[in-house]
Amino acid sequence: MPKLIVAAIIVGEGDKILASARAYPADLAGRFEFAGGKVEDGEDPRDALVRELDEELHLAVSLGPAFRNPHNADGTWPLDGGRKMATWWARPLTHTTPLLTSSHLAHVWQPRERLSELNWLAPDRPIATLLERTTPPL
Repeated sequence: MPKLIVAAIIVGEGDKILASARAYPADLAGRFEFAGGKVEDGEDPRDALVRELDEELHLAVSLGPAFRNPHNADGTWPLDGGRKMATWWARPLTHTTPLLTSSHLAHVWQPRERLSELNWLAPDRPIATLLERTTPPL
């Protein structure tokens, strides 16, 4: 069974949303995604997301409710290879700027209503589109 992928819709000051430009693979470099990662065997998905954000961005967050896909009964978003991504709202615990690591070329705080202006990875694009019309619950 493919591993579940988890990602966060990180909301900053002024309800701007954090978007991260991938560093690799080459065909995806520079395209934007919502930060997150893989759930390890036996790991709770929310715990995995907090861990991944700490490892990838050195960013501590407070997770809020899930951001569910309204077109999928289990609320997940489809990925290539039959994988699924679950997303949650999150707020940084401090005003720390996300750290750039080898995973990303850049991080931007994009106004929510202008998310579609970024060059998103295909699986993240429908999330960004829906977010433009969604008020953060946090």
